[in-house]
Amino acid sequence: MSTQPDALAAIRPLRERETAELLGVTTATLRRWRWQRVGPPWSRPRGVKSPLYRPADVAAWLDAGIVDVQR
Repeated sequence: MSTQPDALAAIRPLRERETAELLGVTTATLRRWRWQRVGPPWSRPRGVKSPLYRPADVAAWLDAGIVDVQR
């Protein structure tokens, strides 16, 4: 049985600007969210100057905010 890596795990992390564009917000908003600890999960690996966002984490964060408006 061969194991294949999860498709989303194979995608490279998104930089701050890419994440902001994907979410339709400014990079300043992402910075504020990080400071307030309310935005999508992020990491700053050793030796990397800017924060990185995993696409799967951003998608999960968006999914967690879905509100069902059907009655």
